[in-house]
Amino acid sequence: MRINYFGYFLKHRNRDERVLFDLRDILKSFCKLNNNQYKSNFKYSDEHIFISHQVGDVYLFLMTRSHEIIKKINTNDLSVDDIQDLLSQNEKLGFASYILLKENYFSFGSTLLAPKFQVFADYINKILHSLNISDYEFAVEPLLHQATRSEIVKMPFLGRATIEIDKENSLTRDIINVVRCKSEDVEDIESIEIIIKPKRSKSIKPAVEKFIDSIEDKGLQKMIIKAKNETHSQLTELYLIGQGAISDIIGSVKEESISGVLETKADENQYLINKLSEFRKNERFEEADISHIVRFANLDSWTDVVPELRQDREELCVS
Repeated sequence: MRINYFGYFLKHRNRDERVLFDLRDILKSFCKLNNNQYKSNFKYSDEHIFISHQVGDVYLFLMTRSHEIIKKINTNDLSVDDIQDLLSQNEKLGFASYILLKENYFSFGSTLLAPKFQVFADYINKILHSLNISDYEFAVEPLLHQATRSEIVKMPFLGRATIEIDKENSLTRDIINVVRCKSEDVEDIESIEIIIKPKRSKSIKPAVEKFIDSIEDKGLQKMIIKAKNETHSQLTELYLIGQGAISDIIGSVKEESISGVLETKADENQYLINKLSEFRKNERFEEADISHIVRFANLDSWTDVVPELRQDREELCVS
């Protein structure tokens, strides 16, 4: 499972104003609310979405897939049954993503049918809307990294490299000359992509270094190189041209271990640490009074605003 990292903040809907804040206590309060009717109201593309606090700062983010055709297969007799038929009236099939939520950023890991980070952002905004918060919206920004040539060549292991060059690059002109193309033959060619693919588990560091040194910047559209620091570490995509999402890979681990792995990966990702420092120091973030939002870290504030919760409290007082 790939884990990507995102910064988050509040963005004013009418002004060019962005405010850093900490979502953790607000979301924990939401998860503690004892009203399933209210918490079941939230949907995305006609599918229900839910969030469940697991441990520490880790959450399980779920989305139903009522419209997917999902089958149960018996590997002995190859019989096929519809999974939906196995569910009771109030049960739905859900697919889960994992979220490690921290101050100003979160990591997000999902599989094929699980909800993506855009769904999470929409979900938080729907919660804010239910609290009558209309001046600010929850905004998410991928945390990206661009490598330097010196950074890449210092890596002891270099793997697959993808290079895209347009007609302004001298290597493109060399390739065109080798295949004896005329100018009219290449008129509609936008770019040429070169993929240097290693044998399984082999480093092709010498060859990749020569490509890095010899390809000129002019006309170089993309250069992505898979690299790693240590023999047993995961390969990371480094973007020499353009910027790539800061990420980690989680292999096959037991579900009860995922929380600890998410914490460890975030703590040890140096690209993330450096980018977070840059992200938080960005001059575009301002100080603003958002007390009407952060007050929902307190459970009592929810019952003052949400009708379903207020009704629960009134019924409790009457009884």
